[in-house]
Amino acid sequence: MAEITKPKQPNGNSISLRNVTFRYRDAKINALDGIHMEIKNGEHVPFVRPSGGGKTTLASVIVYF
Repeated sequence: MAEITKPKQPNGNSISLRNVTFRYRDAKINALDGIHMEIKNGEHVPFVRPSGGGKTTLASVIVYF
């Protein structure tokens, strides 16, 4: 089961993703599959992948939740 935790305040400790999988409604394959990551407060993390690699989807999932 996917779990996403974010700080309740801007000064929180981290954003944590555990086993996050995402598929667009009409897609045949997952856009994200089993993502695990933690971003600590103050860290800058680049998302680097080829076009279609899930960068925008990952950023949207983090912002949405």
